[in-house]
Amino acid sequence: KEAVFPEIISPAVLTDKCCIDYKIEVFNGTDNPLDEANADEWTTVYEREGDDKIIDYVTLDEPVLGQFARITITGWPEEIYPGLVEFTVFGNSVAKPAE
Repeated sequence: KEAVFPEIISPAVLTDKCCIDYKIEVFNGTDNPLDEANADEWTTVYEREGDDKIIDYVTLDEPVLGQFARITITGWPEEIYPGLVEFTVFGNSVAKPAE
């Protein structure tokens, strides 16, 4: 199924320090998104660097068509171990029912 993601709620990161960097990407294709051959098929729709929010709510400027969404933590202070508590994506399915 494919969906349009107009709003993405990003993670609550458990840490006593801040400045966790991350990016949110979507995949829109018919192949396996986890296959290494499809690594370049992911589209970055949001990046955060150097912000000190522990909980971050993200609303995209434009809806994004995608079949899968993922979040990647890309940077953090070396004295902590970042953790992802929740990642929620809201959107409307645009998939057509099977006949």
